[in-house]
Amino acid sequence: MARAAATLWAAAQNEADQAFERDRERFEIILCDERALRAETLVMADGLLAQVTALEAELAETRRHLQAVRTDHFWDRVVRDIHAILPADGSMSVREIADRLGADLAEEARTHEEEWSLKALRKKIEQRIFHKRLFARSDPELYRRRRPQDDLQPRIGHAHEPEVNRAGFPGGSNS
Repeated sequence: MARAAATLWAAAQNEADQAFERDRERFEIILCDERALRAETLVMADGLLAQVTALEAELAETRRHLQAVRTDHFWDRVVRDIHAILPADGSMSVREIADRLGADLAEEARTHEEEWSLKALRKKIEQRIFHKRLFARSDPELYRRRRPQDDLQPRIGHAHEPEVNRAGFPGGSNS
């Protein structure tokens, strides 16, 4: 009986060893598959992170562009208001113009990059004068609405305009 028990024990141990080996091989396959899935997932995650980074950069650029468009729109509105404030046949200084502009514009200016100041208002008016739009200078510190006859008169230079040579480029004499 001892021999039968030993044979039975050896057969049971052999069967247990084979079951253990089958389980070990199955777990190795599962582990290999999981490692492959993890590696694939990490590659996908890296790709998604790169896409997120690119999209965040694009979003930041779009936000900058949107802010620039809003700022341009705001200053165009300010310029239109300045034009409406200027009398048809008179002139005003930048300070007088600023005093007549609404406080809501000064408040709204805080949301834009360029600060609200007499210097900024003068700059916007001078830009339009330089490009022959909306405004003209009646004295060095006085501004008025542009008139059709302003286009017939030669433009009087001022300190903000660069000297232009014969070729039409800034920077020097015409000789």
